[in-house]
Amino acid sequence: IKKKAFANCKKLMNIDYPNGKSLINNSISIDKNKERISKEDFEGWINLTKLEIPKSIKIIDDDAFKDCINLKELTCDPELYSSIPKSSIIKVTVPNFVKKLDKGQFDGFNSLAYVELPNEIIINDKAIFDSCENLKIIRCRSSIFNQLSKKTIERCDSKIKIKYENPI
Repeated sequence: IKKKAFANCKKLMNIDYPNGKSLINNSISIDKNKERISKEDFEGWINLTKLEIPKSIKIIDDDAFKDCINLKELTCDPELYSSIPKSSIIKVTVPNFVKKLDKGQFDGFNSLAYVELPNEIIINDKAIFDSCENLKIIRCRSSIFNQLSKKTIERCDSKIKIKYENPI
């Protein structure tokens, strides 16, 4: 089977074939020159599990990601989170170009277990992750981690926290 044989199968969830999962088109890094995401771009793409949105995106049509109900990993500017279904996402990477996080940006991430933050980020609300009840790992500088709320700090396992305190 050729690698791109199922490239347009946006609803395909499983292939009963050796290494079949590697043939499923379930992740995308949007072109860095693109400025707009239209509703048609992701219509019917229910098997999408990994999404990377570049800095160049300025406009996302309403309901552009409404069918992306199995999304597990997300990399994009938090300013765009309101356009994305968040309930199934377990991993978020905040890109290095993002310089601040604001109150409410992580609300609705009910399944979130892992967050990776840039080294140079300002968090304007120490309770920003308090509603993320499943969050266990926050990969960031210890100086950033220590500014978070007591609730968030206590929820993250200390052994895991130490491992990720100073990743770079």
